[in-house]
Amino acid sequence: MIKKIFFLSFLTLIASAQIVVEKVRQESMGYIYHTSAEVIELGSVRYEVTVPVDAVIERYFVKEGEKVVKNQKIAIVRSQTIANWSSQYLAKKKELFSLQKRYDQALKLYKDRLMTLQDFENIRTKLARIKSEVAELENKLEIVGLTHVTKPISQFTLHALSDGRIDKILVSPKSSIAANTPIVSIMRTQGASLLAYLPIDIALSLHRPKALFTLAKATYPVEFIHVMPKVDKETMQARALFALPKDAKVLVGAYGDCSLQLAPFSKKIFVRRSALTMLLGSWIVFVQENKEYEPRAVDIEDFWGEWAIVRGLEPGEKYVSKGVYILKSRLLKKMIGEEE
Repeated sequence: MIKKIFFLSFLTLIASAQIVVEKVRQESMGYIYHTSAEVIELGSVRYEVTVPVDAVIERYFVKEGEKVVKNQKIAIVRSQTIANWSSQYLAKKKELFSLQKRYDQALKLYKDRLMTLQDFENIRTKLARIKSEVAELENKLEIVGLTHVTKPISQFTLHALSDGRIDKILVSPKSSIAANTPIVSIMRTQGASLLAYLPIDIALSLHRPKALFTLAKATYPVEFIHVMPKVDKETMQARALFALPKDAKVLVGAYGDCSLQLAPFSKKIFVRRSALTMLLGSWIVFVQENKEYEPRAVDIEDFWGEWAIVRGLEPGEKYVSKGVYILKSRLLKKMIGEEE
């Protein structure tokens, strides 16, 4: 690890336009699973809108034969499971707020040698557990489209995953349904799609995972449609079908990398890939404090598109996302004595 012994202050030496500073992000993210995926061409495909929890269909916004666009409202459903999750989430958020204050106080006491290491570690362990539980509940709510929950809620809206036409309404309004029951089938006319190869256990547990497809240095968000009913005979793996964006520049038959977010979910720290550079055998990010830039060693957990998931930074810290080469060049010259 690189010690914090180098501090650079450029002031007028570097034009501000050459360096871009952003804030370190923290978001809930799942375990990232990487697999290969093939670009295929389909004339049309039928996919189903499902409800991920036990629920009651309150009403539909669409009719059979009607054309729909991506993210158009399909139905409103009510679920006691969602009511329980939202209540638990709010309670855990309140507990987390209180525990964070307690942790901050404990950290000060520990640094002042007024608290034992064991007592401090107990508080830190509990804080990490509550953070993980909050992140898991956030993900469960986000799956049904609920974000920034501020009060208990039992109803949510289902949306179309892509443009298409309502093929059939499979469940009548006011019906009670079990989790993962299809309620509407939609015919989607499309050109290029994506087949991702997955272990059978992972494929069977998928429900609208966040996913990215990378091909020829370009990365595209892709929409999960469904798991194909048969495994691939050559690889004996399951195949999941994804919709590519209409503007994706791909070639049918090409293979690329597909990244999916899977449970468990937890809070992760993000910086742009462009912020990373290697120095003395370690990955570093230049952190800004006032008008000075400090090289901070980080550990890379994984990548998600243009973002790197790292350890060693704090949420909200300012870091250099563009112009890193300028700072590194100045630092190297200073290290070998070429700069005053």
